[in-house]
Amino acid sequence: VSSRDCRKRRASFPHIGTHDVADTRARSAMRAVRRVPRVTPRVSPRARRARPRCGFRAGVSFAMATPPTRSGGAPLPGPEASADAASLRAYLARDTHARVSRLSADEFTSWLERETLERLHRDRPAALRARADATRRFHRRTLFPLEAAVAAADAAFDASDDRTRIYAAEKALAQARAAIEGITKHLAREDAVSEPGKGPGGLDCRGRGGAGDETEKTVAEKKRAATVARLDAARASLPSLRSTLEASKSASRLYRDREAARAALRDERARTGLDASERDAASAEKNAGFESGELGVAFEETGMHAVARLIRQGRFEVPGMFDDRSETDQDELFILRNVSLGMAFGEIDGALVRVRDARAAYASSPFQGKKKTSPSSEHLSTVSLEKKEETTSSSPPPVEVLAVFECKRNPDDARRGFLRRRADLLWLAGDETKNAYDPKRYANKHHPTGHFTRGYHPVRRMEPVMRVDSFGERRDEVLGAADDSEETKRRFPAEVSEKEKKVSAPEGALVVTKASFRRFADGGGGEETNSRGFYFPRLCLVTRPRAMCGLDTKVRAPLMQRACARVASHVFETRGEVLSVDAFACEIASLHESVSADPAGARRGALREVLAPFRDWLVDRNETFEEDGEKNSRLAALDDAASVFELYLDAAEDSDPRASGGVVLVDA
Repeated sequence: VSSRDCRKRRASFPHIGTHDVADTRARSAMRAVRRVPRVTPRVSPRARRARPRCGFRAGVSFAMATPPTRSGGAPLPGPEASADAASLRAYLARDTHARVSRLSADEFTSWLERETLERLHRDRPAALRARADATRRFHRRTLFPLEAAVAAADAAFDASDDRTRIYAAEKALAQARAAIEGITKHLAREDAVSEPGKGPGGLDCRGRGGAGDETEKTVAEKKRAATVARLDAARASLPSLRSTLEASKSASRLYRDREAARAALRDERARTGLDASERDAASAEKNAGFESGELGVAFEETGMHAVARLIRQGRFEVPGMFDDRSETDQDELFILRNVSLGMAFGEIDGALVRVRDARAAYASSPFQGKKKTSPSSEHLSTVSLEKKEETTSSSPPPVEVLAVFECKRNPDDARRGFLRRRADLLWLAGDETKNAYDPKRYANKHHPTGHFTRGYHPVRRMEPVMRVDSFGERRDEVLGAADDSEETKRRFPAEVSEKEKKVSAPEGALVVTKASFRRFADGGGGEETNSRGFYFPRLCLVTRPRAMCGLDTKVRAPLMQRACARVASHVFETRGEVLSVDAFACEIASLHESVSADPAGARRGALREVLAPFRDWLVDRNETFEEDGEKNSRLAALDDAASVFELYLDAAEDSDPRASGGVVLVDA
């Protein structure tokens, strides 16, 4: 490849091949600047209504991840969202989806070839990681024997008594150094708060002259003197501890062999440039991971705001939202975010609950804060909670969970999220006597028996949606409606004044019990419905309507990493050398052009031979989900996200017309 062609191809893909350290630091600084939240000036309601609702507003693009908010923090009308079966049917009917697990061998190789070259072009962290892996494979004749020697030396040293002796000496030295550092900082803080005329630690000794003051001063001086003595003793012990450690190391032949093997491997990695390549790849992957995490959190917030908006607009409904009569005339619907309820692992992204009795629904969480309650207060709290749970089977609980939401920014991850939340619901709503779940799997300090009885959700992560009157109808006017328009008829929860918040907002946490999940006890459907077993329509999936490939992230990511590394290794073997970052980018661009221009050429044939074995790897990697509860043949047939969506679509077409499709599509 000529230098002129290389420059032209780099101009087509400027983000690949940029290896300058200063440029990398500059881009990292720009990312940090973009993550700094902007301070929005206060704008009057009249001026806010006069502003345009399209294009750019106050210098902020509507394409940002976090939805724009009102002055109080409530979301403005966000991205397009739908929850009906017709929208889901239209989304599944798109011809842009691919179901990789159902492709033939040739079709799979073609798909993997296209995706691998595209990723190496567009994804800088993936390109750097592929180059690092290919560098290690290219120097395998020298690196692999050294790595094996290091592994053998480590195993021999770990199995010997020398390891225990050396680790004990290292621990004693580390503890002495930590003690010196801690005591030094403590004395520095005491000196910083001391003033003229005051004793150690800021004790005032001026003009009082009492016997008690002299006693306090004497006690403080004695404490400081003892602390200084401990510091001197720790410093004096350092030379002996160092000599003991050095003697233990020098007397151990296995330790010396291990260090020699590690030094040889370290020198070889530095000579081949593998250390530098892996450092660059790790730095790029770390920045990409931060950005990916931020995007995921932002989509959870956007998705739950979209669900609340659909409920207010009457476009999302599940059974039980407005049907049951209320005796207190104070029923409210809330959206809960990041619901953990003391689970051993994971959390529920969102839940829709109906609070029927506010007086019995809230309590002080025993896990909130560091203050310890007295035995009498603990007894009163336990008694009050037991009284709250004294409800008959016919009477509804004070807090009732109507729907659970699993938010996935990547629609291909919906299958894994669906199966995980289904397992959690088996634990939250399952019968202990039916062995619907394994209690040992969920046992922790919050649930020592492994069974769910009650959990607490902080009030600060609750979003009010609307109220329901005694006849089971909407009461949008309670949330502050003044006009006749449908959109302005409902006041957003964050627009409530601070005075109203202080009066009406309960303290502590929302108490959620097993009875709160009573509508999930039969799997979300009756005995006669085909929705039994997967909680339709109460286990709702929130995702973006993007093209699917049929592989979730935990399968697709390692597949693409291995495929990219194999392509990079193929390039290095063909050229006979390890290419620099710039030259590797040019070679990938050349390979992409040649494959597109000559599909039947020799370069494409060699590339397909490299990628063909990954189909067998994918077949071996596909994992099956082990169900804890009853066996369901329809659940066993779920091999990708599209099959889960089809399951929801079939159930929606057979269910109550008023029910939503169970899948919320948010175009964010």
